[in-house]
Amino acid sequence: MPLLRVDNVGRSFGRLDAVSDVTFEQSKGEILGLIGPNGAGKSTLVNLLSGLDDGRKGRIWFDDEEITRTRAYARARKGIARTFQLVKLIAGLPVLGNVMSGRHRLGSINLIKIAAGLRSVGVEEQEFAAHARDKLDLVGLSHIDSSADCDTLSYGQQRLVEIARALASEPALLLLDEPAAGLNTEEARQLQALIRRIRDEGTTVLLVEHNMRLVEAVCDRCVVLHLGRKIADGPFATIAQDPQVRQAYLGQGR
Repeated sequence: MPLLRVDNVGRSFGRLDAVSDVTFEQSKGEILGLIGPNGAGKSTLVNLLSGLDDGRKGRIWFDDEEITRTRAYARARKGIARTFQLVKLIAGLPVLGNVMSGRHRLGSINLIKIAAGLRSVGVEEQEFAAHARDKLDLVGLSHIDSSADCDTLSYGQQRLVEIARALASEPALLLLDEPAAGLNTEEARQLQALIRRIRDEGTTVLLVEHNMRLVEAVCDRCVVLHLGRKIADGPFATIAQDPQVRQAYLGQGR
């Protein structure tokens, strides 16, 4: 049984079909690459999968439950987390607070409990903080000052904080939207190891990425989009030899 099933999903903006009749499945524990040239519809598809865009075309199943009309917050509660093409951290919250915010769906704190001064509120916050530190350690940021503002971090570190925040929700599926964008060679190499570690710890990963070295190194399979349509699906070594993929994206000399 696949963890994620996408059936003829589409999204149009006026007369433009950003995503058109895309169908694929992803197994639990699989690192799936979603690749294609700029404008292929990759980020639009991620928005459809995460619920930020309802699309109104096709159907989506997650863990054998249809989520086609499920809101983004409800999909997060079901175990779908994501990062963004452009880093989106919460201004005004320190590093630790940003990561803790990702665990909100698993908490029981509310305004009534806070107003009542219940001891359980403080206990839960301590648990959240400890869990957030574990995720910072997982992504390789245990050495930074977690009380610092995120603006003091490098761009690569901010990307890792965003990944740690997504992992704080303990997702079954993590959608990574171009996590290597803006990273240097060494940071991209470390990201490669991190994605494998995330999968090995039990989280299935869907990776949108232009760094083909990274895709080739970590992905078990790739789905290739071009002009909103799926043009190939298979292991990287196979799709890299596909004439249609080479012409549309990888280039004849790849």
